[in-house]
Amino acid sequence: MPAPLASDVYHLKIHTTGLASSAATPDTTTTTAELDTEKHFFHAARRTTEPAGTPKFGLHDADNRLFGSWPDALGLDFAHVYAHWGYTVGPAWVRDNNGDYGIDPDTPSAEWNWPPRVDWLLGQHLTTYVSLQSEPFLPWMRERAYPKQKFKKYVWGDRGGFPKLDRYRQFVRAFATRYQGRVHHYEVENEPNAGGDNGIPPADYALISRAVFEEVRAVDPAARVYGICGTGNFVPWMREVFAAGGADYMDAVAIHTYVTPQLPEAANLPQKLGEVRDIIAKSTRPNLSILNSETGTYVALRENVDRPIPPERLAQLIKDGFPSLTVPTGWPNHALTEREGALSIVRNATYNFLAGAERFTFFGWNLHWPAIDWATGGARHSGGGSDGFALISATKDGVRTPSQHTLAIGVLTAQLEGALHQRGRAIDNAGVLGGVFPKQNGGEVAVLWSGMGKRSILLETTSPGAELVTLFGQTSNLSGNTHAIELGDEPIYLHTARPGIRVMSSPVINLRQETREPGRTEISFTLVNRNRSGAGAGSTTKPWADRVEIPPQQGWRFEPATLAFNLAPGKRTQLAFTAIAPVASGATTNAGQRSFVIDAITRLSDGTRFTFPIVLEARPTARLSPLPASLSQTPTAASAAALAAWQPADGELRIDTPDQVAVGRPPKLTSIQEEQFWAGSAELSARVKLGYDRDGLLVYVDVTDANVRLPQRWPDVRGSVVELFFDFRPLEQTAGSPAYGKGVYQVVLRPALQSGDTVEIWNASKQNGILESTTAIGAPRTGGYWVAFRIPWASTGLPFDPATGAPTRGFGFDVAVDAPFPADAHASRADQRKSQIVLFGTASNSVSTSGFGFVVPR
Repeated sequence: MPAPLASDVYHLKIHTTGLASSAATPDTTTTTAELDTEKHFFHAARRTTEPAGTPKFGLHDADNRLFGSWPDALGLDFAHVYAHWGYTVGPAWVRDNNGDYGIDPDTPSAEWNWPPRVDWLLGQHLTTYVSLQSEPFLPWMRERAYPKQKFKKYVWGDRGGFPKLDRYRQFVRAFATRYQGRVHHYEVENEPNAGGDNGIPPADYALISRAVFEEVRAVDPAARVYGICGTGNFVPWMREVFAAGGADYMDAVAIHTYVTPQLPEAANLPQKLGEVRDIIAKSTRPNLSILNSETGTYVALRENVDRPIPPERLAQLIKDGFPSLTVPTGWPNHALTEREGALSIVRNATYNFLAGAERFTFFGWNLHWPAIDWATGGARHSGGGSDGFALISATKDGVRTPSQHTLAIGVLTAQLEGALHQRGRAIDNAGVLGGVFPKQNGGEVAVLWSGMGKRSILLETTSPGAELVTLFGQTSNLSGNTHAIELGDEPIYLHTARPGIRVMSSPVINLRQETREPGRTEISFTLVNRNRSGAGAGSTTKPWADRVEIPPQQGWRFEPATLAFNLAPGKRTQLAFTAIAPVASGATTNAGQRSFVIDAITRLSDGTRFTFPIVLEARPTARLSPLPASLSQTPTAASAAALAAWQPADGELRIDTPDQVAVGRPPKLTSIQEEQFWAGSAELSARVKLGYDRDGLLVYVDVTDANVRLPQRWPDVRGSVVELFFDFRPLEQTAGSPAYGKGVYQVVLRPALQSGDTVEIWNASKQNGILESTTAIGAPRTGGYWVAFRIPWASTGLPFDPATGAPTRGFGFDVAVDAPFPADAHASRADQRKSQIVLFGTASNSVSTSGFGFVVPR
């Protein structure tokens, strides 16, 4: 290379000119030959001058079928691999058991189908972590089925159930004997809590764990057995396993902490890790450690080899349902940008280490991922996993390349190579998150980011100078002992020669807000000049005079937008402004957004830029559009086509995201799609249109419902229904009283699902009054149904302008759609509601108006 490489992803084009022999006369004729090749790689500098700390990272060898494919450049030595009983003592699909499928159960272990990947990894001198899988593939392996379990059906038989433990113990003992002294880490099952009704019940898992623990330790007392291996919302399941005595049969707890497509904080990851530590501390084995044996982030692949898909383009592709970028019927429901995936995995690993994790294992490593035809959806689950989880990206044409996500993992492993990762201390100080870890060389490394928005922080170090490394490996050197650093959502690494990194107090304190009317929030905060006054070491008499600027952002306006101040050393002042909220159009994807983070900017007394975030809470607001003249009458069947074609001026309101799921929401900490949870917009979603004329208000709801079925009893919400919520009270009554009362209504509509049916109206809040003279129509459509509901103005009590037909003030409003479980679900769920998704509010909408949105006339 012409110059030393910086930390980055590179795309090297190589043009070669040479001589080639003629095929006809190879000994006498040569011609000029041109050859063009490309190499795609990343570079993240290792900290080779520092001694290595404790080993801490690993790779999930995700069904990798190529020997010698381990990525040595990453410097990782820990490999996670599966070993299935049904494959090893088999495989089940051969006929080698006296004419039956499988092999004779008494076949000597030397003749078993041993998994080659274990031997490959050991042959590469890697620390190999084997996940033993007890799932029975054949009748002789199965003791019984689990309650409510659905077997996986194959030509060769049924797969699933509780194993015959005497037979399974024989397998475990033979496995431990074969790899005695070479495999030191065994895991009991993979994600046994997952799969809903097909998961392993806690008491049964405790029995399996005991079998593995006793057989492994009988052969190799030095080996370690890892239990739980939980994913998703595994904490309640783990608690039951421990109650059944499972803690006595494991040396450590394995966990998976997938959060994608959310970030770790939004998924409550720190709290979940704290719950895991608490369960362990209260168990019979309070000193059990934890190990993260598998975690990945679902990241968007590339259209062009030399650049990520831009966020705006990715959002559109996800909306269009582009293969592998969106998973409409499963988890995760969409891919993250490369930048989001990068910062998510770094934060995830940091939280795991702060919780004491022995290792953090990246998912997934397989040279066949992503599939060459990923862009056509031809092999989304190639090799057993989704393409977006691959550590290497690829273009639509199948050209493989590292991504920014790959680069960030390389930087992470390099920057923490010298860290003693199980001895870190957490940082959660005024919105600054992360941790500080001691290093083998006697110094420290901090991993820090802002919990919300951009913010400047003041750091103090005991040694002069520090090295700052960004998420993607760009390096800069800081001088002195006090450092002003601007943090965002991307973690940074800060290295010091001596311990003692400290986050200093912010000059911005006492942030308060008060909403006195919809759309206007009064904000106040205090500035403190922390320069010391008086004589003595470290004192200064420097005043702090500048201004705070709050530029328009995210549709918000601020009055005033500039706040001047002049503070003597040690003094403080309070500043205030008004934030004016945007009115979201119906087509805006964040029409229901309640929380906004804005940036305020000033400069410290030495001229250093200082940014601090302000979180604004706003009631979601939508506009009410006038109806066209063709719809200015009470809805009838004849107007159905016109209703479907009509588009409000500000577009439709959509109910189709996980955040809008009130009943049946997948756990925030998840890693698979379980059947008892909402399965995505293709299963249940809705589009809402609001309109008005001189006669009244019209609400049109088009529902996609894959399991459409009416409630078994009426009135009821345990089936396919639409719920409408209205708060027509004057604003002065709604501000401090979210309880239902006169002027607040819940109306439930039972749709017409067959020709000749009518839409039934249930005034569910009739104890507070009934909406009089309302009408409703509707009809089925392929994959769902639609309903239209009309309320005369006289029934609402709203004042309106006779000239325009528009109400002269806004009102509270919300919509929810409900759906049952599929028809083939277990009988116990035949009369149960599977999902409720809500436009603005929560499952408490039927008793509280606090979650309602606000509708204003156009």
